[in-house]
Amino acid sequence: FVNKRDAYLTLPGYSTDEISISLEGAVESANTIRVKKGTKFKEVIQKAGVLEGADLSTFEMEKSLKSDQLIIVPSKKMLTIFLEGDVSPRGKFTIEAGSSLHDLYQQLGKTPLTNNRKLMNEEVLKF
Repeated sequence: FVNKRDAYLTLPGYSTDEISISLEGAVESANTIRVKKGTKFKEVIQKAGVLEGADLSTFEMEKSLKSDQLIIVPSKKMLTIFLEGDVSPRGKFTIEAGSSLHDLYQQLGKTPLTNNRKLMNEEVLKF
């Protein structure tokens, strides 16, 4: 071989048109995958699959990825609420952190309240 670059070009399975991306966190399978150069974040996420509750809000979906990038997909912060009385479901219920009473009523299929008070973790609500 004339130089190190020539050696890489002759190795089987090595392609200069591909990059390595490592995925961790709220994804179906945390691992390293190889994708074509120019692949966008949204394509990698579709290929890897994300778990329910994954928080993708901070990512730029149309951004092209670079080789040897580590992507850690965080989970949304959740609150535990306890529902009692004339409501279904009763008992332990989880909702995204920062949600209000209005949001909770919408999720339960009830007429939304005008009260936009934020919910607190492990709060007990009686209906």
